[in-house]
Amino acid sequence: MIFNTDNYYDGPVAPSPYPVGIEGALMHVYENECNYNALMKAVGISELKYYQETGKSLFVHEAGALSGFIEKAKAFFKKVIEKIKQIFHKFAAVMNQYMMSDREFIKKYSKELYRKNLADFEFNGYKFENLSANVTHARGLPTSAYTTTLTHDDINKLNPEDQGETTPLTSDQVDDAIETARGDFLATLTGGSSGKYTESEFREELHDILYGDSKEDLDKISIREWLQYIETTKEDVKKVEKQQKDIIKNIDDHIKALDKLQTTINKKDATVKDMYGSTSDDTKLSTKGTNGDFLEKMNQNLNNTVTTMKAESNYKTIYFGMLVQAVKDRNRQAKAICVKAIGYNKKESANYGYYGESSVDDLFAGVTIR
Repeated sequence: MIFNTDNYYDGPVAPSPYPVGIEGALMHVYENECNYNALMKAVGISELKYYQETGKSLFVHEAGALSGFIEKAKAFFKKVIEKIKQIFHKFAAVMNQYMMSDREFIKKYSKELYRKNLADFEFNGYKFENLSANVTHARGLPTSAYTTTLTHDDINKLNPEDQGETTPLTSDQVDDAIETARGDFLATLTGGSSGKYTESEFREELHDILYGDSKEDLDKISIREWLQYIETTKEDVKKVEKQQKDIIKNIDDHIKALDKLQTTINKKDATVKDMYGSTSDDTKLSTKGTNGDFLEKMNQNLNNTVTTMKAESNYKTIYFGMLVQAVKDRNRQAKAICVKAIGYNKKESANYGYYGESSVDDLFAGVTIR
């Protein structure tokens, strides 16, 4: 192997070792970045070593170099899929514990809660309006959110000829494409307009979408609605599992696209060089007139493509982590609302029929205690 990096683990997936929610998701994103940096470091070391030994470019002159890079990129994305599964397994385990403890609570208090007079009852918390409308209850995440292309047209083409003929984007252009893609993804959650988002801005906006802008005093509370969030925990877990499968399918599509490119390369005697002429003549590697830099362009475009695919995998990992946290937090807020409601008694005004219909409070309205 040209690149000395570890293969992904393809055995049974254990629950995530990190907390359920955005904190755990960010730890997995950190692991993704470490894996990606290890891959890029291996590429750089391999290129330098090959140049020192031969005086030539690794990806232009070494048969199997591009294919070897693609193989490692595929392994990287398979590892990302494993982490998405770990997040869901941890979430499902936590929610199952809630279901076990809540079963008796629902049995004991549901009828009492339905009979309660909760006029003027308030609770300081989140509304979770978009969580209900767009994620776990109505229709799940729109399909377009999983098919949104984050890559610029110039780097979204995995055909070898297109990869080599296209002038590679600069790093700034790649960053711009990624920020635009984050905005496109957020727009699919709300049906609103798109924009450009850094990763930190993306997290803040996502929190506002799933939770609401901030905690507020909730009034006119429908206890039936909040009790239902406890009663339907099992169904919510199933809906989140559907989200997991859709995200995994999206990442798997990246793997299939890379696999298709790898197959195309391998069919040409394990090198793309034979497709465009002899590499012994560095002045003209391609019959299409790319003046010797065809394979170098292809390599750079492939790097850009993997970089943007990685970025998409990261922000969808962040989304999924925030999603499971929001579902969990709404469930626990529902329990807290119900517990508070059990102990709530609406204060009725006493009417003694004294001085007409005045209440006892009115008798002493003019007295100020200092």
